[in-house]
Amino acid sequence: MTSTRSASHAANQSSLADRFTRAQAALASAEEHLRAATRNVSNGWYIRDRLGNGFWSPEIFNVFNLRISTVAPPPSIAFACLRRNERERLLGSVDRSFEERVDCVAEYRLELANDVVKSARSSGHMIDNLFGFDRALMMGAFVETTPEVTARRAIFVAQKELSGGVSTAEFDAAIEAESWRTRWHDSAAGLSLRQWEQFCEFLDRHPVSVLRVADIARAVGLAESRFSQAFKATTGDTPYRFLLVVRLDRARRALLAAPTTKIANIASDFGFFDQSHFSRHFRKHFGRTPGELLESIDNRFSDNVRD
Repeated sequence: MTSTRSASHAANQSSLADRFTRAQAALASAEEHLRAATRNVSNGWYIRDRLGNGFWSPEIFNVFNLRISTVAPPPSIAFACLRRNERERLLGSVDRSFEERVDCVAEYRLELANDVVKSARSSGHMIDNLFGFDRALMMGAFVETTPEVTARRAIFVAQKELSGGVSTAEFDAAIEAESWRTRWHDSAAGLSLRQWEQFCEFLDRHPVSVLRVADIARAVGLAESRFSQAFKATTGDTPYRFLLVVRLDRARRALLAAPTTKIANIASDFGFFDQSHFSRHFRKHFGRTPGELLESIDNRFSDNVRD
């Protein structure tokens, strides 16, 4: 019996070592992409009127793979590189800036010749009577974010590798990356990667048990209805359902970090009505109740002591 347990323990240790090896490789890749992101940055600036006439700095021409000129290309050339929904979103944002005299910030992808895809971020500020012009102009900055986006994706891959051990090594979940952070995927109708990071940062700063969807939407700069639509396109879940998963994930981490804490107290801390309500959702999501999880930890500890 003891030899069987020892063999099982050795197999688990080997599996855990394999996961850590994959995680280390993913982290090394993420670090390399981050270094590339700091080295390969293309920043430019522009001035334009409402019709799109104006000036681009040479860096922007280079990002679009266009010949450098003393004037910006016709707007149709630039907008042709955007997907339809992103083009409509950017045009709407620019129109609003000119109508309401507010700043404009947008993230989008450029689909260029030879199947080249780049990511970019632009910001614009409204200025009246610049250089003696009698019409409103937008002056702004343009940044190619392709290396940055690639680095962020590599980080998400690394996080996914790290959190992959959660389901098979629950005792280590208290220190592993939270798996819900890896739920972002690129969707034309969804949240941008930056908005997803703002969402994660907002959850880190506030108790998830008291969060409202309206508060989160405001934090990422979207109306509540638009945020809910974009969120579902990104994760496949409604914000309410997703926040429930986060609460359960953090409640489990709290249980594992302090297994002697009363389950009823954990339920209250994470916004569940009572222990029964918490246990029902916990079983549905993790396949067992909080009590069964704690019992498995006790048994695992006992087996290790006997081995």
